[in-house]
This record gives sequence, C-alpha cells and structure tokens, in this order.
Amino acid sequence: MPIIFGWGKQTISQVGIVFKNLCGNCHNEEYWVLKKTTKWFTLFFIPIIPYSTEYFLSCPICTYGITLDGVQIEQLRPIAEANQALIEGEIDEKEHQSRLHRLQSGSSERVDAHVVESEVLEAPKSSTGGNDEPFYCTQCGIQVTKDIKFCGNCGSEIIS
Repeated sequence: MPIIFGWGKQTISQVGIVFKNLCGNCHNEEYWVLKKTTKWFTLFFIPIIPYSTEYFLSCPICTYGITLDGVQIEQLRPIAEANQALIEGEIDEKEHQSRLHRLQSGSSERVDAHVVESEVLEAPKSSTGGNDEPFYCTQCGIQVTKDIKFCGNCGSEIIS
C-alpha cells in the first residue's frame, strides 16, 4: 500500500481586528485584521504536522498585507484576541476595556496600540523592490504578485 504524503497545505485563521488604518493599496480606511497562516505536512491529504506559521495584517477590502515579525506579533496578538472576544460576545465592553488596560499598564514593556500601529506600518519594505508590497490571495492567503491573474496555490482569481 503506497503512502501518500505532501506539504504546502495552508490554513488561515483570523485572530481578530487590530486597528483602523488607511490602506496604501485601495485607499479605504478600515479595521485591519490580524491573520495566522499555518503550512502543514500532510498524510493522505490530511494535515498532520505544522511546519511553518506566519502572521500578517491585511486590509479587509483588498487583502493587501504586511507580514509581521516576532515582536510585532507578541504586541498585536493580545489586542486582536481581546477585540475578537468582544465581537463574538465572549466578553462585555467592561471586560474588553479591562483587558486592554492590563495590556497597556500590566507589563514591563508598555503596549500602546498607536505606537504598535506606527511600528508595523513603517516596517521594512519587501526586498524585491521599492514598490513591490506583499499581496495575498483572498481565498488561501498565500503571498502572490499583483501581475498574475490566478493564484498558483488554489486557482482563485486574483483581484488587484
């Protein structure tokens, strides 16, 4: 019996909304979303072992995205989780404010959403060129270039 294995399967989960931002790509001002992309080793097409995890912020309108580094992730993830819990009704407004206050004052490294926002948005540009910003497929979340018509991973049409 042959064993069929593979890699590259991706799952994307939304951690939560983070802050309102004017998108440099579509020029809409919306709440950007923190997303987590996990790549899996598969056995018989079933995801078994995750081998890569990335976090990125994306515009909800055009899916323009910014890949985050470790420090940015640790600062933004608790904010996104608190916002998502409020949206889903798991916590009330008072608990939400309490969590955000604890994030801002409870740690040795003060977390300020506006400071984090400016740090993330001033992150280094892509090494492929000055104006080549990361762009992600709306269906599978894989990073693609704007000049293609269809995603090479899932086959979805790329809307730029």
